[in-house]
Amino acid sequence: GNGRRRTDGEAKKNALVHLCAWIVGWVVALVGVSQAVMSRAGVAPMDWIRATYGFRFVAEDLSPNLGCFWYFFTEMFDNFRDFFLFAFDYFPVVLCVPVVVRLGADEPVFCVFVARLLCVVFSPYPTLGDAAGYLALLPLFRTRLAGAEGIGYLVCAGYVVSALLSPIMWRLWIVDRVANANFFFATTLAWMATQSALCALCVDRVVTYARLSKKKSV
Repeated sequence: GNGRRRTDGEAKKNALVHLCAWIVGWVVALVGVSQAVMSRAGVAPMDWIRATYGFRFVAEDLSPNLGCFWYFFTEMFDNFRDFFLFAFDYFPVVLCVPVVVRLGADEPVFCVFVARLLCVVFSPYPTLGDAAGYLALLPLFRTRLAGAEGIGYLVCAGYVVSALLSPIMWRLWIVDRVANANFFFATTLAWMATQSALCALCVDRVVTYARLSKKKSV
């Protein structure tokens, strides 16, 4: 009855608090270890912080990559750079808010998955290793994603095609010089679209699963 639902709600809140505590604890520990290592090498704290964490927000290196920053900020007037940097950096936070509000108490790990995915989508210099970070969490939600195999195959095909086309378009543009930047940028758009489709698919399936679970428990 009501007592059982109250107990379940408290357990989920405690799980969310413990998860946040673990994340904060690991971040503090890793920053401390990094500082200890860098101090022995004679690197000032702000130098390595600016070269690692700070790069995520200033995006000074506009070398072509799988992200959209390099193309967007190369074509943009410098007067608008700060505004769009702010928009690109905080857009994942804005998108995560409704997911956390809707699923934070029931699916805290899934919220971490969505946050990680969105950070990669809007990263200034994403890599395939970044995608592997959130893809490794997908098996945890296999029961919630049941029934989405058809669309899942299309998403997988998008990942494979993007990964295969990116070096081809790079060579045509940079090495052979028979293409232009738009060819490679089309691949980055396909990469972003594939990740966005995966995010939308997973959120839809998990929200549906949570809704059906609550109906069965009533």
